[in-house]
Amino acid sequence: MAVAERSVVTSALNLMRSRLRSLRGVARPGLAEYLAGVLVLIAAGAIVLWDNHKLRAWTPNIATSALSIAITITVVAWIVRHEARTRIRPRVERTLYWMGLGFRGFLSAIAIDYAGTHHRTFKAIPATATELIELWLAEQGNEDVPRRRLEGERLPMLVAEAREYTRELEQHRERDVDVLEPDLVRAIDDFGWQTGQAIQLLGMAEQGLLTDKRDTEGVALMTVVQGAQQLAAALGRYAPTWMTIPELTRAGAAEHSRRSAD
Repeated sequence: MAVAERSVVTSALNLMRSRLRSLRGVARPGLAEYLAGVLVLIAAGAIVLWDNHKLRAWTPNIATSALSIAITITVVAWIVRHEARTRIRPRVERTLYWMGLGFRGFLSAIAIDYAGTHHRTFKAIPATATELIELWLAEQGNEDVPRRRLEGERLPMLVAEAREYTRELEQHRERDVDVLEPDLVRAIDDFGWQTGQAIQLLGMAEQGLLTDKRDTEGVALMTVVQGAQQLAAALGRYAPTWMTIPELTRAGAAEHSRRSAD
């Protein structure tokens, strides 16, 4: 193989590696990408074996053919995937919109729960979902106002809101699981499981099966908020717009904290 031919093949290999790396950031590699990778390895092997005199006549054709097929497979797979995403985009955007809207509502519940249990120890509500959840978790031990239950509700407000949001997420999952990313589906399932565990803990405490109701409530609340933390990480990748806390919510939480001791 001449130096010029070797240079062309090497450049093609670099281009192929670059394309495969870019695909990893868009979607999980499929069968087409793996097949293209195998063909690239075959081409690379042909280049390595070029010095073998018995194979010298065959290696240029093997390398160029394998690379041509690999590039064709990759390009076709990308086109098919792009068209498929274009077709399902309206469903995805609709689902993410309603999931995001519900999550922002749940973030408001986290902010209100924090403000209602912190008067002297209150810290300003941050502007992002991640910071708010981290604040709630970090300051759980500094609560200086007893948590109040909503009238007629046996669950703490935050757990009750998580229960309602879980039901909403389950509806989205059932209808649109085929168009949601796997990591988001897993986060939905984990949030629902953790909410269920929190409700079960509180039920056991209510029945007298757990002696320390206050500690049990704290664990249940922390379990729900940790589930929301995982959900925020997944949902934020696809619907980042909903990961901000509106100024009205932040101001309302501050006012709620000022009145929480009354």
